Amino acid sequence: MHGKSMTRQIIEPFISQLRANTEPLEIEVIAAGLFEPGKSQYSDGSSQFGIDSCIAIDFKKRKSLSRTIEKKTLAQKIGERIKSFHQPYRSLLNAWKMRESVDLFHCQGIFDARFTNYVLKAFPAIPLVVSCWGSDVLRTHDIRKLKHQKKLLYRANIVTVSSPEFREIILAKFGQKLRSKIRITQFSPTLDGVLSKSEHYEAPNFREKYSISEKKYLIGLAHNGHKDNQHLELIESLGQLSSGKKESIHLIVPMTYGGKPLYQREVEDSLKKHHFDFTILDSFLTEEDVVELRCAIQVFIYAPITDAFSATVSQALAAGSECILGSWLPYSARVKAGFLYTEIDEPGGVCEALENVLTNFQSEKSRREKNRECSLAFFSKERLGNEWASVYREAALAR
Repeated sequence: MHGKSMTRQIIEPFISQLRANTEPLEIEVIAAGLFEPGKSQYSDGSSQFGIDSCIAIDFKKRKSLSRTIEKKTLAQKIGERIKSFHQPYRSLLNAWKMRESVDLFHCQGIFDARFTNYVLKAFPAIPLVVSCWGSDVLRTHDIRKLKHQKKLLYRANIVTVSSPEFREIILAKFGQKLRSKIRITQFSPTLDGVLSKSEHYEAPNFREKYSISEKKYLIGLAHNGHKDNQHLELIESLGQLSSGKKESIHLIVPMTYGGKPLYQREVEDSLKKHHFDFTILDSFLTEEDVVELRCAIQVFIYAPITDAFSATVSQALAAGSECILGSWLPYSARVKAGFLYTEIDEPGGVCEALENVLTNFQSEKSRREKNRECSLAFFSKERLGNEWASVYREAALAR
């Protein structure tokens, strides 16, 4: 499972965790993940997964098709659309042909109805593991899509979620009959980059690149441009900071994906209205850029409407940032693991929280050091690899 992936920061560590599993898996697995559109990938997984074989399947429909065929004839347009509709499933067709030799299908996400129906038809008896991602469950309200999601979950032998709270959300939404098959596991984000830096590394190149004064605290606001991150509400509250605190900070606002130009302009206008020094990141970030960003941010503010187990938060904690997080987010696993951060009950509470964090920033160094230590233990490749291997073995016995 290699090449570019839309969830690469999650999938690649997942592969390395399975490789770190202490007992070899003698299971042939088909894994479907959110890979880059149009990049179907097949590989012998022995070198990546530490298991007999794995086939990574791309099934996402290309979104830009309608823009590229505007000047073509009607017949060409119809042909292109038919080709676009079927292209993702050609990969699945090849997987379907070898279904007799496959021991397990791991569906990384709850997908659209077409994909769900294909999985259920092509693999009617094979053991099935379904991993629920936050956006699949928490931001889906269409009745027809929910119906197909429920069908896939009830077909699964094991359903994985990232936290006890997320498990209860799944049960409330899809029914208590799922309880016996739900297992709590985590997909680790890529932490090697941020953990490889020294505890006192603050990414000086980042400040130089964006011409930010060394005297300013770098405050990260949300992780993408989606409106559900509540940028405007958070900025409105931060606008009430005392003049001294406001002058001491520089806001970093990543909007590299998930947002719309109109909303980005609203966010920018609000930042100007409240007289903040700020930088909006709206260009593609390489993996090296992301590491620099995580290490540069000294305080990270994250309060989206919904979330499951944010990889960005995990990276921020591992990098040694002070984090201000929404108390409604399902992060009890972090608390249980010993991570330390500040909670707010609503976006309006971020002003007071940031005032306190900045006032005590120098004296709270031990909190940040503990979070780095907790990251090493909680996201241990061996620990998570053994958890996933256990899930696979349990599901495979259902055949």
